[in-house]
Amino acid sequence: MSDGMKSRTFSWSLRGFYCCCIIVLVAVCLTSVSMACAQVSVNTEVGNTGEKPLIVAQPMTVMRPSFYQQFVQLIPMFTIVMVIYYLMVLRPKVSEEKAHKTLVDGLGKGDMVVTSGGILGKIISRSGELFSVEVAKGTVVQIHEERIHSRYTVTELKSA
Repeated sequence: MSDGMKSRTFSWSLRGFYCCCIIVLVAVCLTSVSMACAQVSVNTEVGNTGEKPLIVAQPMTVMRPSFYQQFVQLIPMFTIVMVIYYLMVLRPKVSEEKAHKTLVDGLGKGDMVVTSGGILGKIISRSGELFSVEVAKGTVVQIHEERIHSRYTVTELKSA
């Protein structure tokens, strides 16, 4: 894989990681907001006068947890988010890259290929990461190995 593609793949993975971090920070903020709410109590002691119960809002007297305690509470959620990210984004991408590498390594002179742009052609030669593909009689184009989408046979072409 070329250096340009490696950095692009890494940047997309890094963006996903940043999204997970933002989710965790939002969860921390929501936890802090919910802890700052006021506690409402109802005074049910009614004297002989037959007065209605009195509703009194009192501030919470609960101690705020320390940063360390909040962080420890977020570790399971952060772990779950990272596992979901791995299962839904990273693992499929890695297996797709392995399948493409196997496809490209198996290509040789005379194989028929489809490019990512939909161009059909026959491989004439290979030099490093570039394939020379004949797309029409006498028309040869250079195609990078990452732009090869799939291999096809003449029978697949006739049935379509």
